[in-house]
Amino acid sequence: MKMPSKPEIQDYFTKRAPVYDHSAAWVKDGYLKSWLLENIKVNPATRVLDVATGTGALSAIFYRRAGLVVGLDFTPAMCRTARTKMDYLIYGDGEILPFASDSFDLIVIRQGLQFMNLLKTTNEIYRICNSVGQVVIVQLTAYSPVDSPEAFEIQRFRNPVRQNFFLEEDLNALLKKNGWRNIRTFPYYSYESVNEWITKAAIPADRQEQIRRLYENSSPDFRRIHEIKFVDGDIIDKMKMTIAVGDKK
Repeated sequence: MKMPSKPEIQDYFTKRAPVYDHSAAWVKDGYLKSWLLENIKVNPATRVLDVATGTGALSAIFYRRAGLVVGLDFTPAMCRTARTKMDYLIYGDGEILPFASDSFDLIVIRQGLQFMNLLKTTNEIYRICNSVGQVVIVQLTAYSPVDSPEAFEIQRFRNPVRQNFFLEEDLNALLKKNGWRNIRTFPYYSYESVNEWITKAAIPADRQEQIRRLYENSSPDFRRIHEIKFVDGDIIDKMKMTIAVGDKK
C-alpha cells in the first residue's frame, strides 16, 4: 500500500476542518474529559504539549489548569479555533518536534499516531519529555483480532491517508519499545453515528456507500462486538478507543 504524502494528509484535514468538531461524538466527549482530569494530574507548574492538536479540544482540557499548554499541528485550517484553547499554538510536524530535549512534563496525542511515522514520532515524544514526565495516547483501536480485519477495513475507507492501525496491545508494545515504564491502558467506548462521521470526513459519495456496505455485510462476530444497530437509515457503532499512559522514570 502506498504511503500518503505530507501534502495529501494536510489536504485531507484541510477539507475536514470546517466540520471536524462535529464529525464524531468522541471529539468533545465529556466522559473522556472527566477521565483525563481525574487520572492525569497537572498543576500550575506542569508543561503540556498536545501533538496533532487539531481544533484544540484536548488542549482545552488542561488549559489554565496546567502552567503551560502548547499545541502543535501542521494543518492551519484545523487550528483556526484552537488558539483560544492553549497558551501557544505552533505549526509543526509531530515527527520532527521543534523543542529541546526534556522540555515538557506531559505529552498528549489523540488520534494523531495513525497518520504518522510511529518510530519517528514516539522517539521525538520520548526525547522532549523530561525525566519524570508522562505520555498519554488516546487512539481508536479494534477490540481484538476477531474484529480487527473488518474494523481496519472500515477505518481504511474512512481515512484514506491513515498509515497505522492499532489494537490495545499495540499501543502497550509501542510505549514499551520506546522505554516508557509503568505502562497502563484503559478502554474507552463511544457510540458513533456512521452517517455523521462519513459525511463529515471528506469522504466521496462512492466511498461512503462502500463503508455502508461493509457494515451491512459484516460478520455476526463484528456486529456483536461493536453492538451494531441499524436505525432509521443510520448505523450505530460502539467504537473502542484506548487510552495508553506511560511514565518516563
